[in-house]
Amino acid sequence: MEGHPHARSLLKQIRVPQPRMTLKQLGEFVRQETGTNLLFDEFEPLARSFAEHLAKNGLRVRLNEPYSGRSSVISSAQIHGRRYQLPNYEIEINQRLVRSRIKAVAFGRRMAHAVAWLGRTAKQQGQLERSQRIQQG
Repeated sequence: MEGHPHARSLLKQIRVPQPRMTLKQLGEFVRQETGTNLLFDEFEPLARSFAEHLAKNGLRVRLNEPYSGRSSVISSAQIHGRRYQLPNYEIEINQRLVRSRIKAVAFGRRMAHAVAWLGRTAKQQGQLERSQRIQQG
């Protein structure tokens, strides 16, 4: 695992069940442990609240793991969010959560409740109105 660029970072962030694992075993362990990853740079308090709502809706959420939104991996979200002064996040999901139609629908329903909360909260904070003025401006 020494040669893998993200191995050390991952090992620091998770509790590995075995002291010695192959890269394949580590990858499988990480896949089992993760469900939804919320990546962000700015707007951290809102990101944490959003993650709480995702968790309340039955999703296992990790913040800025295994990658960090602070390391330019969410540049597309940042560019568009900053242009309109909106909170911007990326959500990574483990594909096993949407592997079948039933799982995909269930995941979509869980996500929809949290995203609706995020939209209401952003509107209450005046962020959506500011964005609309910028777009019309």
